[in-house]
Amino acid sequence: MWFVWVFLFLYGIVNFYIYLGLKKVFLPLPLASRVCPWIFSFFSLSYIAGRSLGARPPEVVSDLLLWIGSFWFAVVLYSFLGFAILDLYRLLFGQLLGFGLDPGLERKARVLTLVSALFAIGAGYWNGCEPKIRTVHINLEKKLGERDPLRVAVISDLHLGTIVGEKKLRKIVGLVQSLKADLILLPGDILDEDPHRILGNQVRGILKELSAPFGVYAVTGNHEYLAGVERACSYLEETGIRVLRDEVVKVGDSLYIVGREDRSSSVFAGRKRASLRELLANIPQGYPILVMDHQPVNLHEAEENGVDIQVSGHTHHGQLFPLNYITELVYEVSWGYVKKGGTHIYVSCGVGTWGPPVRLGSRPEIVELVLTSKGEEVRSTKRVP
Repeated sequence: MWFVWVFLFLYGIVNFYIYLGLKKVFLPLPLASRVCPWIFSFFSLSYIAGRSLGARPPEVVSDLLLWIGSFWFAVVLYSFLGFAILDLYRLLFGQLLGFGLDPGLERKARVLTLVSALFAIGAGYWNGCEPKIRTVHINLEKKLGERDPLRVAVISDLHLGTIVGEKKLRKIVGLVQSLKADLILLPGDILDEDPHRILGNQVRGILKELSAPFGVYAVTGNHEYLAGVERACSYLEETGIRVLRDEVVKVGDSLYIVGREDRSSSVFAGRKRASLRELLANIPQGYPILVMDHQPVNLHEAEENGVDIQVSGHTHHGQLFPLNYITELVYEVSWGYVKKGGTHIYVSCGVGTWGPPVRLGSRPEIVELVLTSKGEEVRSTKRVP
């Protein structure tokens, strides 16, 4: 779990930097300067404390700490960016060119940074609560068989847990069911925490409402492994969602679905997932092939192995602006549709959130793929419920 220690180390450094910036705001106020360290410590440690308490009573306390800590992640990001800009300005224009800010003006600039961050986070929270439906029409070269066009609903990155719970899930499921899709796919990161400890029977009941004539299928994501992959998959199977773990299933007489184990299985469970070539070996020629793979990496493999469609998630398209620029550097496709050779690829920015329940730069989305072999061009439309 080295990455946890790296995260905590970096998180501590960034928080300390923000604290030094806040000291410049509250230093002239004696009472505030004495209280500030305690308040700051509470906010910066609340998420860690909430995770440490888990579901031990009183559960409402751990939930409250997790909510506070989750929002604090967003405060940390935007405060860090704002304070860094001010410090760079002071370094470049103040010390080097002699055009710095006087202490009073600098304090006002830091207060304005904090206020702006809070307004942005508020807008991002509202935005994150309003999922949209994005419809993508894809023309396939292979015949679909009995159902043409075939409507596929894709729900990626729900992250069900303390933050994304019953109320939001009910809204999402209602929108999905309104599409009357032939097939429903959940390409990973459905659960964010141990479901048997966090999620009750009400969430299980809402998931059971997901239904389609050709079934509901899912694959594991990295967060299923963080939650405990066997317990997570067992929970999902109990709701009627079939989890494909390096498995292939034929859907009606229309297409084959290939569900890949998440690539993080080797890190968390020492389990090497099957190669795409191995999974495709026994699929008869002539049928369209749809691959679900949570993380959109090595997209060339789908193209090289004759896959017709791949759906992925994972990136959240950064979730918080300007982190989308980082995901665009890391991933070949951070969000949206691309065609590589004869392979249609769609990477969803997800419908849920991880960490702060805040989205800036993208709206949470439910993707409706309309698959046809009738010669229609690929096109994308957005519908806001």
